[in-house]
Amino acid sequence: MPTYHDRRLKPCRTCGTRPVLEHWSSGGPVYAVRCDNPDRPESCDEAFYYSKSRDPEKAIAKWNEFQTRPEITPEEFAAVLDEQRRETI
Repeated sequence: MPTYHDRRLKPCRTCGTRPVLEHWSSGGPVYAVRCDNPDRPESCDEAFYYSKSRDPEKAIAKWNEFQTRPEITPEEFAAVLDEQRRETI
């Protein structure tokens, strides 16, 4: 799975690590931003799932949005995951 550092990406708000944009093909191209900390806490992965998109620019924008917004509620997070499921169908 290719990964790319992009200067536009804000650092992870949980651990401060520089993130990477990941790309893979699973039924079509998929992009997401992941905290590049190998010892990252599980809470860092919320931003990864939030950022998933078929468009790399949208994945970057969603990561940066997640890093600057107040804590996301479980209901908001569930709604984001539902939206992503519809987007990948």
